[in-house]
Amino acid sequence: MPLFYWAVQYIFDNSNVRFPDRVLPFFYGFLAAIPIVLLQWALDVYFPLQWNPLGIFMYCFFNKEGFIIYPLLLLLFFTFKKKSYNGIPLRELTAWFCGYYFMFSLSESLILDGAMTPFGAVLNPLIRLFTLMILSTLLVRALHEAISKKKYLYTSLYFLAPVVLNFLPVFHLINNSILFYLMFFLIGILSVVLYLLESRGKIS
Repeated sequence: MPLFYWAVQYIFDNSNVRFPDRVLPFFYGFLAAIPIVLLQWALDVYFPLQWNPLGIFMYCFFNKEGFIIYPLLLLLFFTFKKKSYNGIPLRELTAWFCGYYFMFSLSESLILDGAMTPFGAVLNPLIRLFTLMILSTLLVRALHEAISKKKYLYTSLYFLAPVVLNFLPVFHLINNSILFYLMFFLIGILSVVLYLLESRGKIS
């Protein structure tokens, strides 16, 4: 996550941008994740796996890549909705998401047992990168879209995106490699394209 955030700096205009303005949002995201991680550890919440379509979906949503992002989604939505500034919201949101996921990655490295699987070592980090690019783009659109219908559409997609992306761990868990990799590559391409378009102000 830190390397990704460092790399995306080159697609933004960094003239007149102070170094703290680029670094602090990353640490804000990191700090925002700490109470969520501690709450998970304290409650030891575990949603049991039931081998039916709904049970598998709910298991992945609560134990994998769905629920953990919603506290940050709500925090960013209400924080940036009230915020007035002349910076680059896409970069700042990216920093928040990167810091948030970085903290979760550190916590997972402390509690995971056994050998790391290819999904945990490579695919899941990539899914998180795709997720943060999509969510950053959707939130910028939701907050800055002038047309009310589009604003509501982007806001709905922003909060629904983790539900849709939850099908990735579902397909992986049920060993449906065809659907998993098809969705993986489609979401990957879509996230990169939308993010680059938004960074250049070409989404309207």
